[in-house]
Amino acid sequence: MWTRYSVVALVSALLEGWVVAGVIWQSAMRRAFGSARQRGNGTSRRASAPRSVPEPVGVAMTGTAHGSGPSLPAGPEVGSPEPSGSVPPVEATPRIVVADLLVGLLVLGLLWFISVIALIVVARLGVFGMFDMGWFCAVAGLPLAAVVVMLRARRGRPSKGSPARAMQVSTPARALLLVAALLVPVAVYASVIEPDRLDEDVHLGVQMGPGRAGASPLRVGVISDIQTRHVGPHEVAAVDRLMSLQPDVILVAGDVFQSPPDFVAELPALRDLLRRLQAPGGTYLVQGDTDPPETLELMVAGTQVRLLRDEIVRTGVRDREVTIGGLDIDVSTPQATRTIEELQNTPGSGDVRLLLSHRPDSVLRLAPGTRVDLVAAGHTHGGQIAVPGFGPLLTLSAVPRSVGAGGLHDLDGRRIFVSKGVGLERGQAPQVRFGVVPTVGLVELA
Repeated sequence: MWTRYSVVALVSALLEGWVVAGVIWQSAMRRAFGSARQRGNGTSRRASAPRSVPEPVGVAMTGTAHGSGPSLPAGPEVGSPEPSGSVPPVEATPRIVVADLLVGLLVLGLLWFISVIALIVVARLGVFGMFDMGWFCAVAGLPLAAVVVMLRARRGRPSKGSPARAMQVSTPARALLLVAALLVPVAVYASVIEPDRLDEDVHLGVQMGPGRAGASPLRVGVISDIQTRHVGPHEVAAVDRLMSLQPDVILVAGDVFQSPPDFVAELPALRDLLRRLQAPGGTYLVQGDTDPPETLELMVAGTQVRLLRDEIVRTGVRDREVTIGGLDIDVSTPQATRTIEELQNTPGSGDVRLLLSHRPDSVLRLAPGTRVDLVAAGHTHGGQIAVPGFGPLLTLSAVPRSVGAGGLHDLDGRRIFVSKGVGLERGQAPQVRFGVVPTVGLVELA
């Protein structure tokens, strides 16, 4: 799961976190000593100001025969400063506050930007590589900075008999540092645990238009973005999980494999995996972003999977007639447009019509209230990283973010199911899933 880009990103993030810890510390020190100097200067000015001495009440105005003035009690000379040591020394007690953390965060962002620019020049870093650098800054650099700051503050506490020179941390700043430190277990979960989980997204009893009801529902299984480098237990478990749902038709929405140098070695395992996908109405596959057409043709050879390239096929399941259109990766080509127009405009109301594409953007090319009963797509991975209460940060699709997050949706009478996928974006991308469990899907059309 680790790539050389990930290793570089991790090392860079740790170094940046160490630097940021020092920046936070120095920011607090500078502010504390600046405040101490201001207090010290103000105290010195007050201490050095001349003091008027009032005439003592009740003192006899006695003098010599030569008319000398009255004798005054002994006291400090008029205008003389306070004796040395009468002004208490000003102690500087550094205190880390939220403002210091914001300074550190800005520095971390600047360091990330410099690292990205350097790697673009040296290692041809791409967009996903930038995300990888940002991910490691968040889950490695920030926690390291937080832990270093808290440990230094703890070691700086005074012991008995030593002066009070502790580095204090305000309560809000301490809370933010603790949150940053807790990003480490989040990263472990997202990297090691969630990518190997499996879930089902099942929608039963989805009603179609009049005239297409059958004696029993049509169960459409959807799997996408297996996107593996090596076929292993996770991929086999995902296929078996889909088969356990007993689909009548299986739609594979592309991105089966993503490691061109390993393709020849993995080809037998890929064929064995696809052979497990069997349904009464057939299994259909379209091209994804990681699937060159020539590799897909080799993959499906000797299996019951049919590759659709801007074409329409018809099949039957019990008393149902099913029409399936499959699109190549670019859904805006003239060939894709002709396929879409034929699928939604051909006369007839009795057949179930399905459109399969890798990218969910194909649904936007259908007319509102279209004759197509269901669009099945993948591509987005459900965002792969979803923030609780907000959803996916990125879907790389023109459909609304809520649709790209996965599941069954209706867009002005255009029904679409977006699979969250089984695998991960490979290459330079963060090899993580968070809040988006790998999923196989089933839509039951009644």
